Amino acid sequence: MDVFAGYGFDVWTMDHEGFGRSDRTAGTSDIASRVEDLKAAMIVVQRVSGPSKVHVFGESSGAIAAAAFAQSEPDRVDRLILAATTYKGEGAAEIQRRRDRIAELRANPQRKRDAAMIRSIFTRDGHPNLYQPTMVDALISSEMQ
Repeated sequence: MDVFAGYGFDVWTMDHEGFGRSDRTAGTSDIASRVEDLKAAMIVVQRVSGPSKVHVFGESSGAIAAAAFAQSEPDRVDRLILAATTYKGEGAAEIQRRRDRIAELRANPQRKRDAAMIRSIFTRDGHPNLYQPTMVDALISSEMQ
């Protein structure tokens, strides 16, 4: 984020409910809710910064939300960057792992976000050639602050 700002980009971030430093309620921040959050945020970004279109970046489930936002608001998105998306297609290993833990996940919707969890985003699907380990280390270092 700081690197892009250093290059002159006007950088905004979204802290959805239950993530980062946002409040936590009994609910969950599902994809549809995050898309609505992004729509509301775009009004603020446009009012303060003025662009009619923005570049949107999303990581992991944030990539799914960013893609859903771009699909629902294509006239507001200039470029879409998706990282560490969860493969949801037929036979997706991660989706099956989540199905196997559905009772546990429903009972405790908060997820621990530590270095191991962030690393798992890149390693869980078994494609080590699709990412640079040094990038993952840099991401972990940045996010753990």
